[in-house]
Order: sequence, then structure tokens, then C-alpha cells
Amino acid sequence: MKFLLGMALFTLAVSCGHEKRSATEVKRPVQVTAARMQDLVIEISRYAKTRKPGFLIVPQNASKLVYEKGDPYSRRHAGYFDAIDAIGIEGLFYNGTLEPDSLRIAVLDTFARQKKVFISDYVVNKADAPSALEMIRKHGFVPMVRTPENFDYVRIPGKPAPRGVRNIAEVTNYLYLINGSRYADKQSFIEAVSGSGYQLAIIDLFFHGEAFTADEIAQMRKLPGGGQRILLGYVNIGAAENWRHYWKKDWKIGAPGFLHRPYHGYKDEAWVKFWDPAWKQILAGKPSSYVDMLIAAGFDGAYLDNVEAYLYLYSNE
Repeated sequence: MKFLLGMALFTLAVSCGHEKRSATEVKRPVQVTAARMQDLVIEISRYAKTRKPGFLIVPQNASKLVYEKGDPYSRRHAGYFDAIDAIGIEGLFYNGTLEPDSLRIAVLDTFARQKKVFISDYVVNKADAPSALEMIRKHGFVPMVRTPENFDYVRIPGKPAPRGVRNIAEVTNYLYLINGSRYADKQSFIEAVSGSGYQLAIIDLFFHGEAFTADEIAQMRKLPGGGQRILLGYVNIGAAENWRHYWKKDWKIGAPGFLHRPYHGYKDEAWVKFWDPAWKQILAGKPSSYVDMLIAAGFDGAYLDNVEAYLYLYSNE
């Protein structure tokens, strides 16, 4: 089945995880890296779902990867579409100020007919938050709106009434809390997540370098008053982070070979050649790999960040 987007196919955004590029600019090098990223996500999905049937795979951004070669004028990439269970998007309507992205809206409207779309918009002016929520909900997407104090996903906003879910299709609200810097200790973080009413939560596998245990994950999956929420573990698949458990002290750009180039704006990260076998082993395939650790801890799925890395490896942006 093809996505029919009509006249809406005219821009594509990429900026801070927000895509911005003309569809006519999908050149061969980007097509190659797009295909490689599609292959990686499919490989992670197949591996994880074999290890744990029903394990959820949710990529963030890079919505045009639902098409062959990442080209929104092409047909849908069936393998990629089938490999993912939902998609997360940043800055669809508001990216600081109102900047609606017509192409991604059209793509995601079609995607949402079959799978969930989770939106994280950012408003500089808190007075814009109701407008952002209304726009997101109007399209049937699951909303989250960040204000300046929550730019880095450090807070639990709002207090939704707890209502358990059986699967991701039932989710109507979600929490994105991958930065535990506001919490004095691990137990404080666990209690904060457990006490919230959110039906789905995206959290890191680690709290200040210490991995959550299976018992701690089970505690955070429980909603107040009964019922269960879905827990997704954050995994950065397109960039290496120098505070992670896998990072070695002597690593630098080019050594190991998959560390490709600096990540502008994030001094502690580097874009990687994500198809490199050594990098893929960090992500999945052995007990110390990210996906394997998520499964062992009892997470319901993985939230894959920097999927849009394929756009940056050989660009000057």
C-alpha cells in the first residue's frame, strides 16, 4: 500500500531532531544511509521480538524512513513499517514557536490510521501549551508538550488519571522522563514514575550509571490503584554517548572506527557509523548489549533515538 500525500509533499524538516529538507534533495548518499538505518531498525526489531515476543520497537523522528530509501515520493517500506510498533516525533507543530511541518503531518496522519504516533512538542511560551495540545489531539496523536523547564525531559508534567492499558493501541497519554537529574536517588525516581498516572513511560535503563533491576522495573510498571503501564527503554542507536557503560576512556573520533564525527550541540556525543558490526554489538546480540539488558530488566520495548543519524553522517549541517 502506498501513502498518498498529494500536494502536502513539499518540505521535510531536520533540526534538533526536527526534520527539514526538500524531498527533491534525497540524494544517493542519503538514500544509502537511509536504507542502512532501515536495515538496522529491522534487525533490532527481529532480534528483540525473537528474544521476547511482543517487545515494542518505537523509533523517534526520521518519519520518512517509512518509505523506500527514505524518499516520501516512493512506496512504503513494508519491512520497516512492519518492524516498528509506533513512532515518536519531536517538534511537529511547535518547536519553540509555531512551526507546523506540513509534510510530516501528512505522513503521520496516514501512519496513525494503523499505528500510534507520539508527539513531543516544545513551547517557549507556556501560554502556547493549550494550542499545541489541541493541534496534536486534533490529528489523533498522543500528546506531550514541553515547556522551558522541561526541555531536557526532566519533569513529570500534569497528573492524568491512572487507567491501565493492555497494549500500545490503548495508550492515550505518555511520559518522557529520560533525565533523572532532579531526583536525589534511584528510589525517589522509581516512586515518582510509579505514582504518576501515565499509561506509557519512556525512561532510561540507567539511573546515574546504575541499571534498574527487574524488580524496580516491575514496580514502575504498576499504576496507582491497579493496572499496568507500558515501559519503554531509551536507546540512542545513532550516536555514542561518552557517559555510557560501553564507552572506553581512550575512545575518540575515528577510534574505534564507528565514531564518525562530532555531534554539533552535544559535546558528549558523536555520530556513529551505525551499520558497523562493532556498534551493532553494543546495541544488541550479547548480555551487555542495550536491547538485551532492556529485555532482561523487564522493559516492554525500546525507544530508539537518533534514528535520523543517516541524514548527518555526510552532510555539512
